[in-house]
Amino acid sequence: RSAVDNIGAVQIISASDSLAQISWLPFDLASGLSLAEYRVSVSQISASAAEDDDRPLEWDESSAYLAGTVIAGTKTDFGQDPIQFEVRGLMADMYYVFRVDARYPFVGERGWSSPMLTRELVHTRFAKRP
Repeated sequence: RSAVDNIGAVQIISASDSLAQISWLPFDLASGLSLAEYRVSVSQISASAAEDDDRPLEWDESSAYLAGTVIAGTKTDFGQDPIQFEVRGLMADMYYVFRVDARYPFVGERGWSSPMLTRELVHTRFAKRP
């Protein structure tokens, strides 16, 4: 197999006014390969789209940007540990969707896998005042 396969969804661990902590399970890799390069992207969603319960969650390419990349292994002796990533630089009182895709970092095709999205929006709140 020359491509990396995704196996789940991106989970939201926490969010504040300017950052969100996300996690996902490692993607399935070809036999004998143990590292994957993960690309984390962010898309801002309009408030009207976020508040429309009948509308499916959509990725807005016009507002998307790269939040960072991570190179990580797949499994440990104790099973699959989730990979965690902190997305910084978010704006307060906005809605966001996060996307993760993967590829092999040093071998094979360098194309990215099909992405996984968060299943829910993240709404960054204004910071609490003391």
